[in-house]
Amino acid sequence: MQYICSATGSPLPTIEWSKDGQPLSVNTTVHQTIKETIGELVIDSFMPQDQGRYKCFFRNYENGTAETTIQVSLMSCGDPGKPLNGYRTGNEFWAGNMVVYTCDPGYNLVGPSNRLCLENGAWSDTIPSCLLICPEMVSPTNGHMIGDFLGNSTLTFKCNTGYWIPENHQLLCDPNTGNWTNWNGTIIIENPQCKNVDECSTGANSCSVNAQCTDTIGSYTCRCKLGFEGDGRTCSSQISYKDSQGWTLIARFSNKDAKNWMRDDAYWWYSLTTPQGDVNNPGVNQDMISTAFWLLSGNNIKITRSDDPQHTALLQTTSNCFSKQTFRSMISSYGTFTHKTAWASDQCLGSCHVSYGGQYQSTNGFSQSQCSSNLQNSNYIGFWCDWKNGDGSVMMIGGGGSGCSRADHGIAVTEEEEAAFMEGSNQGECDFGNYADSDCTSSYSLNLWIK
Repeated sequence: MQYICSATGSPLPTIEWSKDGQPLSVNTTVHQTIKETIGELVIDSFMPQDQGRYKCFFRNYENGTAETTIQVSLMSCGDPGKPLNGYRTGNEFWAGNMVVYTCDPGYNLVGPSNRLCLENGAWSDTIPSCLLICPEMVSPTNGHMIGDFLGNSTLTFKCNTGYWIPENHQLLCDPNTGNWTNWNGTIIIENPQCKNVDECSTGANSCSVNAQCTDTIGSYTCRCKLGFEGDGRTCSSQISYKDSQGWTLIARFSNKDAKNWMRDDAYWWYSLTTPQGDVNNPGVNQDMISTAFWLLSGNNIKITRSDDPQHTALLQTTSNCFSKQTFRSMISSYGTFTHKTAWASDQCLGSCHVSYGGQYQSTNGFSQSQCSSNLQNSNYIGFWCDWKNGDGSVMMIGGGGSGCSRADHGIAVTEEEEAAFMEGSNQGECDFGNYADSDCTSSYSLNLWIK
């Protein structure tokens, strides 16, 4: 607290301080200027005993006296109370005083642990509660729980896909007894558990009518029946599409859907053994892989556009480059390159001589078909190509290297500095294109055929 008084006069008056009529000498100062006398009373930590009536008395022995008074009281907040099943530490309730709350054993404090008496005579925050704590529960195997163990709290148990809790999936902590109860009021002692769901016997599965459903722990599998092919959820008759010249459609590359051909695990290139997409329609702009990709052997491949109903070869290998191999056996013969494993360094691991036709010059991925440089010449398709710390492709069309826009043109292209399926730098990748980071059309797709 600070209290200042001043007076003028000639001669300058003196000052005498008093509290409740008694002379006061502590915490006071007096100083004079040319024109006035100034008195100051300062009490740094105002205590209840400092309350009272303070007087500043001026005396001029020639011209009389003057005085000014002030009544100073400390604000009281009153008793803040204490929580049921708890107690309070602190019994002074003046402004600046603090009380602390603690709960009895077996109870948990909900709310502030302390409160402060403010200068306006009000307590900070609100009085806390002491609630019973229910016995600890644990998350079920193959599931999890949400909530806490305090009185009036709910604890919800949820299971992972393929599991369920037959009953008591939500419990209430009774604030009066400290017991867990279900919504019927029945006391629950055992921890709820997640049990396996038999999706096959219950019909809660998405298997095709032409597939066999097999229950597994936490899930189920679908396998197409004999004479059908697919992922088990979609099963169609095992048919491969052939054009009028005897070419068999084995794969399709599209930028309109997910980057299936650029998956980090390279699953479509190496491991997938069920057809995906529409295997019988070359005009679909959607990724596709048929059983012919890993089952049908051939000598040459060709690439066409999905928007060309004549299936004109944009590119066709010559000289029996595949030597009666399936496409998967050829492409995987160079090694297994998944995730961060770089497939090459400043080279193509393999290549085939090609001839071009149709709309190849205006087709995405063929931008370097007339270029030759230090990685590859124009009339070739390269397999597993990479150029310096720039980019790469699984199937590079045309020239590559420093003079032919490096190596990210063709099919399955990446801007990854060391060509790999996993993007560590996130600079760009696509199923086919001229540049992996900027020129990958989604208006049509490329079909891959073998013969």
